[in-house]
Amino acid sequence: MLMLCLSVAEARDVYRWVAPDGTVHYADEPRPGSDRITLPEWVPPKIIRPMAPLTPRRADKPKPVAYEQLAITRPAPEENIHDNQGIVEVTVKLDPELVTAKGHRIQLLLDGKVRGAPSPAVGQSLEGVDRGEHTVAAQVLDRNDQVLITSTPVVFYLKHYSPLFYPPRSDIAPPPTPESTPPKYYTTRPDQAKRAPIPPIPPIPPPPDSTAVKRADHLPYRPYKPPPPPGSGTP
Repeated sequence: MLMLCLSVAEARDVYRWVAPDGTVHYADEPRPGSDRITLPEWVPPKIIRPMAPLTPRRADKPKPVAYEQLAITRPAPEENIHDNQGIVEVTVKLDPELVTAKGHRIQLLLDGKVRGAPSPAVGQSLEGVDRGEHTVAAQVLDRNDQVLITSTPVVFYLKHYSPLFYPPRSDIAPPPTPESTPPKYYTTRPDQAKRAPIPPIPPIPPPPDSTAVKRADHLPYRPYKPPPPPGSGTP
């Protein structure tokens, strides 16, 4: 059968006959009692190249946002802030703008330590700041609390108002009150410390009876005579 297949390219006619013992024979030449078989035209098989192994397609990772600038615009460097409650307003400038869709937030640092919770707002407040010199900085965090950019620290000074330097002003008049109520003290600032209440003055006791006072006995009056100069005394 293999020999016949190899010869198909040269001759398309094959002859078949059956021997007396019942075996079937094929030949390319006719023989007595053989049958002619016409073979179809041979078509060479197509070469199938092996396919390359499939590799899983990698998903394109989103590119991280690159912030170019983060700066503290308020307070200004070396600024003196007066607030008795220790509240400091902080404003930051970010370029490009904060990408809140990706969970980015701004975290404030006071004296190098985290202060408050991160927020997407560019303007925040620090509360409970002690009087004295402090530094404030800001960071941009992603949704995994990873730091993307940090600003340069800014130095500021927190000071308190003194009620001695801010007396009541005439242009800020208190509301009218009945004469029966005692007057109230008003300051020029709502965060100024209140004045301590003035204790009542005790009444002055009456003078004692003049007859009950003992007068001390005095010596008779003697005029003053200067002492004589030295050496002028009588023996």
